[in-house]
Amino acid sequence: MDAYTMGYANTHTGVPGRTLRPWHPGFLARFPWLGLGALLGSILGVVLSVIILITSDGDPISGWRFQPTVYLSIASTATNIMLHFALTEGARVAWWRQAMKEKNKLGDLHRFWDFANSLWAATTSGRYFNLIALACIFTAIAPINGPLLQRAST
Repeated sequence: MDAYTMGYANTHTGVPGRTLRPWHPGFLARFPWLGLGALLGSILGVVLSVIILITSDGDPISGWRFQPTVYLSIASTATNIMLHFALTEGARVAWWRQAMKEKNKLGDLHRFWDFANSLWAATTSGRYFNLIALACIFTAIAPINGPLLQRAST
């Protein structure tokens, strides 16, 4: 009896107790929902920070359960975490799309992965600079929003 007739041809990994989900074709099944959700979550965090700043402007701190800077810190931290997760998911999709191209080079695949995971590689990419390197650099400097938002609150 082979693996296919046993019913776990697409899910068995060869490691006892570890299985993977089977492949499901189609646009909606393959759409990067986690990455899109993380990107939308980071945008929502920015909107929440703006709302906190507008609401707290000129308002006495005694009217708040916690200081507005605490809420801003939580919102900016959640925003940065989701932004980094979105970068990770986007880099994975970009890597696989690059890997599926016909005329592909191993160096291109390495650079896609390296730029997504290393700020040093992204900033020293030179003539190989691409959208993934740019996203990595922006994601790396995004945490500066925390102190700037807290400073903006009066």
